[in-house]
Amino acid sequence: MRHELRAGPLSVALEDGTLRYVRAGGREVVRQVYVAVRDRNWGTVPPRFTAYDVRQGADGFEARLAAETVQGDIDFAWEGVMTGTADGALEFRMRGEARSDFLRNRIGFCVLHPDTLAGERVVVASEDGETEGAFPERISPHQPFFGMRALRHGVPGAPDLEVEIGFEGDLFEMEDQRNWTDASFKTYCTPLSRPFPAQVRRGDVVEQAVRVRVSGADEGAGGDAAQEAPVRLRAERRAVGQLPPLGLLYDAAADGIIGPDAAALLKALPIDFLYAAVSLDAAAWEAAVDGAAAGAAALGLPLAIAATAAADERAAERLAACCARLARSETRLRAFAAFGAGAVTTAARAEAARTALDAAGYGAVPLLGGSRANYAELNRAAAAGTMPYERLDGVCLAMNPQVHVFDRASIVETLPMQALVVADAREAAGGAPIHAGPVTFTQRVNAAATGEVGEREHDPREREPFAAAWTLGSLRRLAEAGAASIVFGDAVGESGLVATDASGASVPTPAYRRLFAALAPYRGAPLSAVPCADASVEALALLSDAGMRVLVANVSDEPRAVRLEAPGAVGFAANREGAEAPVSSQEDGAIAFEIQPYEIARFDLNY
Repeated sequence: MRHELRAGPLSVALEDGTLRYVRAGGREVVRQVYVAVRDRNWGTVPPRFTAYDVRQGADGFEARLAAETVQGDIDFAWEGVMTGTADGALEFRMRGEARSDFLRNRIGFCVLHPDTLAGERVVVASEDGETEGAFPERISPHQPFFGMRALRHGVPGAPDLEVEIGFEGDLFEMEDQRNWTDASFKTYCTPLSRPFPAQVRRGDVVEQAVRVRVSGADEGAGGDAAQEAPVRLRAERRAVGQLPPLGLLYDAAADGIIGPDAAALLKALPIDFLYAAVSLDAAAWEAAVDGAAAGAAALGLPLAIAATAAADERAAERLAACCARLARSETRLRAFAAFGAGAVTTAARAEAARTALDAAGYGAVPLLGGSRANYAELNRAAAAGTMPYERLDGVCLAMNPQVHVFDRASIVETLPMQALVVADAREAAGGAPIHAGPVTFTQRVNAAATGEVGEREHDPREREPFAAAWTLGSLRRLAEAGAASIVFGDAVGESGLVATDASGASVPTPAYRRLFAALAPYRGAPLSAVPCADASVEALALLSDAGMRVLVANVSDEPRAVRLEAPGAVGFAANREGAEAPVSSQEDGAIAFEIQPYEIARFDLNY
């Protein structure tokens, strides 16, 4: 349940125990303040609230919460008190107690600062005094600030506003969460310089507080005006890029064989290649390679292989055996990526992979390298000078929106960060082609785990319209950023574009029907510009000789009124799967319509 609260000149939302979107005069000053319990693999244990009392007064509020975080051997209960006062001050205090023995990487507060603060000056108070700095503009591979007791900064575009945030109960430091496509900088408790995972004993107590004070805000500007004006889109017949080659992820062992019905559905999509990740250290690696080759053959597509080989004397041997095995099956190989024992490409793996490709007759196949986890790992390797860019024909980069937080609003906020990551990676690589993917809805590779990691988790929302709308936004952002190719999610299986129903039949998911099927006639088509200043709507436009196809997605949880302007268009046809509101063409030629939450509306414009 979401509560919209006021504290003098501040507005703030309380949702699922998290203070979100602290605003002063309509400007966001803090993204989130929340309590996190992270296990030894950095998994976030979700809280179950046993008390939730919220009271809004005339010019302030108080909320009292109690939560249990229980998962596996972790059992930790905490109580929290949030207050907001008329002078623009917020406080969030928590006291928690362990009810079992367990290992943890973190327990306590996290504060998210919006990505719009990039470049903003900041004063940090630590045990050693105050230092001045700035929120990083380029994505920082390492923590910009350590040992924090408090920080003070301004707000872009609002010279009179100043934000002060104080921390109590632990030392705090900051990381650049854009490394994981989160749209924020995060201040978190317990420095990473301390050993982790740490042992927690039954009866251990954690007490912390975060205080936020905003000065210079207009007392009468605490609320935000309701969004009544329609979202304005302007589709212009002006190419800004091209729809890049698209691939799908496939794991024969996990997802099963691609049968005739599933193959027929997938062949109808504008998919250019299949992508398979193979661990050459696994006992059944040969079967994994054979399964990937068989899947690509079933779809009549070339195969891209991402091979991981541990840092031992057999790595080069197994890379050579992998390439030779592919050659014997006459597999069409589109690209080959090689990784070391970690999540990134090493010089030794790149060199061994190039030798193996040449020996197998794949000398013209592009050799890719980068990160099979997140940009964080690639960014750190590049900063350390260990990324072998000179040996690579391109850089590959996996990403997903659910490393730290999992609510719909935070997932949507990752979309513009995907484009930022592509641009940052390209600059670090000296302009090399950036291949985005696999872009998955959940995390595939946990490069930060300190213990055994189970099977990849799937999210039921992957089969809902929300994932389709988010994927449209991801495609738009990555394509406009100039990604050389994009691997989107799974072909089949629990997270696949083609799912299996209770009877065992192959069925298309919403992402298949609403997005990828609509792209079918536009393989490699030019992309048109559709500027939009409202983050609740994503739009993708593709050009043909005679017209333009515009796909509009509502990525918010509220209906939105939209005005689509298309200069020069003489008519349109609309496709509104599941739409409840009619489409009307206004006299000035614009298309006015209401779009439901997570709907994708399609318009074919004639010129």
